[in-house]
Amino acid sequence: YLHSFFGYFPSYDAKFLDQFSEHHSDAIKMGEMASSKAANPEVKKMAEKMVGDQTDEIKKMKEWREKISSAPPAVSKKKKMDMSSLNQKNGRDFDIAFLDMMAKHHQQGVSMAKEASAKLSNPEVKTFAKNAAEKQDQERQKLLKMKKSESSDGTMTK
Repeated sequence: YLHSFFGYFPSYDAKFLDQFSEHHSDAIKMGEMASSKAANPEVKKMAEKMVGDQTDEIKKMKEWREKISSAPPAVSKKKKMDMSSLNQKNGRDFDIAFLDMMAKHHQQGVSMAKEASAKLSNPEVKTFAKNAAEKQDQERQKLLKMKKSESSDGTMTK
């Protein structure tokens, strides 16, 4: 009886996968917005790469989630990301706001993944969280570098 009762609640690993998938979904929405609104081709290219990468990662997380737990997805207590101010911008203003918002979003991802990697029990999910933290931190640094160059002279440096 207790096992079936506790089986209804998602494990820590399952909750992480639910929350990180949701986190990636927000980034995908932002990236899709940038792929149509960004003025700078480098911003567009980076946004499109993130959308592709994070879509693939969500697919992988869903597969792990199905193996780990049959419990319903964890209900998020996180406030949905407000992208309305970003959506109202155009051109270079959009690019700068996108780079800034995505860098902050990646910082949250780094924190989530680092914190989780210490607590996760599934080895595949634990490795994924560690790698995700590193990848998101590298992307965050690139976003900030792109923002700095976009803010100063309007040209991107790779």
